[in-house]
Amino acid sequence: MGSAEADLTAKNPEYLSTLERGLRVLKAFDEDHPEMTLSEVAAKTALPPAVARRCLITLVELGYVGQHERKFLLRPAVLTIGSAFLASMQIEHVVAAPLQSLRDSTGDSASLAVLSGPEILYVAHVSTDRRFRVAANVGTRFPFHATSLGKALAAHLPDRERAELLARAPFQRFTERTVTDGAAMAARLALVAERGYDSALDELDYGIVSVAVPLAHQRAQHLYDPFMMTMLALLADELTSRGYSMLLSKVARHEDGWIEDLLNGGQADGVILIGQSFEHEAINRAAQGGLAIVAWGEQLADQAYPSVGSDNRLGGLLATRHLLEHGRSRIAFLGDERLPEIAPRFDGYRSALAEQGLTPDRSLLVRTEFELDDAYRAVKAMLAKGARPDGIFAVSDVIAVGAIRALADAGLRVPQDVSVIGFDDIALAAYSHPSLTTIRQDLALGARLLVDKLIARCANLPVETTVIAPQLIVRESA
Repeated sequence: MGSAEADLTAKNPEYLSTLERGLRVLKAFDEDHPEMTLSEVAAKTALPPAVARRCLITLVELGYVGQHERKFLLRPAVLTIGSAFLASMQIEHVVAAPLQSLRDSTGDSASLAVLSGPEILYVAHVSTDRRFRVAANVGTRFPFHATSLGKALAAHLPDRERAELLARAPFQRFTERTVTDGAAMAARLALVAERGYDSALDELDYGIVSVAVPLAHQRAQHLYDPFMMTMLALLADELTSRGYSMLLSKVARHEDGWIEDLLNGGQADGVILIGQSFEHEAINRAAQGGLAIVAWGEQLADQAYPSVGSDNRLGGLLATRHLLEHGRSRIAFLGDERLPEIAPRFDGYRSALAEQGLTPDRSLLVRTEFELDDAYRAVKAMLAKGARPDGIFAVSDVIAVGAIRALADAGLRVPQDVSVIGFDDIALAAYSHPSLTTIRQDLALGARLLVDKLIARCANLPVETTVIAPQLIVRESA
C-alpha cells in the first residue's frame, strides 16, 4: 500500500484501496493513450505490474476493458457510468431549450460545462449548421486556461479554490495566444470576474473565437420569499398613507445603467432598493449622479446613498452566542457570506465562536439560497458527507425551516439533537414546528424609515444611514 493510500485508509477505515486502484487503471486511458500494454498501464498508474494485471483482468471480465493481443483498451460499457449520471440529472431536458435559443439568437454553438480539475467538461451542447465548428460533444474535455468557458467558470470560484486551480494547472501552450503563466492568468480571471464574461481568440486553436458568460448563483431573495412579501406590504402601506403610489419592479439582470433606466422613464421619482446584492458600485454611481435612491441593506464603507438595515453583525453575535450558551459547539452556518448583508452576520458568527476559543469548521459552512428546497438539499448534502452539527445558525427563517425538515428526515430531533436559529422573524417562525428561535428585524420601522429618507432625497435634503438593533426571539427550536 502506497503512502497516499495508507493516509486515506487511516482517515477512513472503510476506504477501499482496491476500488481506487481499479478506477486509477480506468482513468489511465485517454486520447493520447487509447491502447496500452500491461507494463504501460503499470507505469502510468504507478501500480506494481501484478496489481495492474489483476485490475485489468477484472475490468475485462466486467466488460469495461477489452484486450487485443498484448494491448488493452476501453470498451463502450464505460459510457454507462457517465450516462447514468447525466440521465439522473436530466440535463438535456433542463437546458436544451435555453441553449437552442442562445444558438438561434447568436448563430453560434452554445454549451454548458463544469470545471473538472484543470479542465472543463461539457455536459450539454447544441451545434450550428456552420461548415466549421468546434466538436464539443457531451463528455468532451478542454483545458480551462485556453477556453472562454473555462476562464468564466474559474473566475467565479471561491478565492481558495481558484488559487488551488492556478497552482496545479499545467498551462500547456497551444498557440501563441495561449496564456501559460499563473500570475497572468490570475489577472485575466480578475478581469473576467469584473466584466462577467470572457472571450477567447486563437487560444486553443487558430480560427476559433468564443464568448462565455457564467451562470451566476441566484443568492438574492425572491419576490415570493416571506421576508420580501412582508417588506413590500409594509412599504406599500407606508407610501399609500402618505399619498404616494408604489411601482414594483424586479430587475432580472443587472447591467450598466439599470437604475437610471428605472428613473429616467419618468414613471418614478425615486427608488427603494431591497437588498444590494452585488450591485453596490452600480448603486453608488447612480446616487453620485444625483438620483434619489435609498436601500434596505448593509452600511458599506464608501456608500454614496443612504440605507436602512439591521445591525447584522450584532444579529450574528446574538444568534451564535445563544447557541453556545445552550451547550452547542459544532455550529453550522447556512447562507452566502459573500452578500453584503450576510457577510457581517458571518463575522458575528465567527466572533462569537472566537470568544469561546473556537474556530469555524469548514465542513459546517454551507452556502445556500434563500429557498426552502435549496436549504433542505444543502443540509442533506452536509449530513451525507458526515458533517454533524449540534447547532445551526441560518441567515433567514426560510433557510432555517428547510434545515429543520432535512434534520427530521435524517432522524435528528430539534432542539434535542440539533438546535436551530433563524433570522428575520417572519410570521411563519412562530407557527412552524417546533416554533423557531430567531433574530427579529424590525421591518415596520425599516419601511417607515425607508420612505422618510426617500421623500427627503427627492426634496434634495441631507439624509443619513440608519442601523436598527435586532432582537433575539427565543422559542422552541433553540
